[in-house]
Amino acid sequence: VLLTPLTSDHDGSTVRDYTKETIEFFTEKLNSYGVSEVPLKSLFGHRSQASSEVRHVSGQNVKEFREFLETHSSIFVVRDDYVVLKSVLDQLEQDGHNDQLRRMPEEIQHDPYLMQQLVQDLEDKVYCLTETYSNKISIDLLYNAMQSKEQLPALWNDFIKVPTDLITFLHMNSRIFLVQGQMVSLTNERLTVLRDKKQLEPNQYSSQSQIQQQSPSRKEQQQQVTVATLPSPSSSNGRVARTS
Repeated sequence: VLLTPLTSDHDGSTVRDYTKETIEFFTEKLNSYGVSEVPLKSLFGHRSQASSEVRHVSGQNVKEFREFLETHSSIFVVRDDYVVLKSVLDQLEQDGHNDQLRRMPEEIQHDPYLMQQLVQDLEDKVYCLTETYSNKISIDLLYNAMQSKEQLPALWNDFIKVPTDLITFLHMNSRIFLVQGQMVSLTNERLTVLRDKKQLEPNQYSSQSQIQQQSPSRKEQQQQVTVATLPSPSSSNGRVARTS
């Protein structure tokens, strides 16, 4: 966890350094990708998880976001439409491992329905595993759990052949999955939505059954209305009928 130090204003009051917070936020996100150049659009997608101040400082679109990163070239290196931490490049050069740098793929266009199905299957599996084991699970555990399914999602083999491919795919859906090193969990927002959904599901059928049992059928309602509107056989116009 990165803590942003407070700076003192000229009157002695403390103010937050939002530029520093923004740099720290995106540095942490880039670190989670490992030794990789990340598409600007993918990194920009993490902006939705940031505070309103960080979103404001980093820019309102990809063009402004690129300008922000290029302004801080001592930390971020922007090449083509990709960005990487300068510290990563420096470490690779020092170790003589420049050939290990890889580029994360940009989002691939596929059938939106099948893509959503794959994301939902992964989300459900992460939810079940985290509820069973711990708040975070290993990428290998998730990968093996998906591989053991009787029927894999339609696009699984198109995207994921090894665990590192799974990490890439999870990063591409950062609004749902939170990847930290070799561990993954659901974002707090998605976790809340799923827990609420799971709590409603067991009661849904029983609630519908109770409503059906308590509510009279249409035929019964019609009979009740008919009986209620029929005049009493012993009265006419509100007076008791006389017999001769």
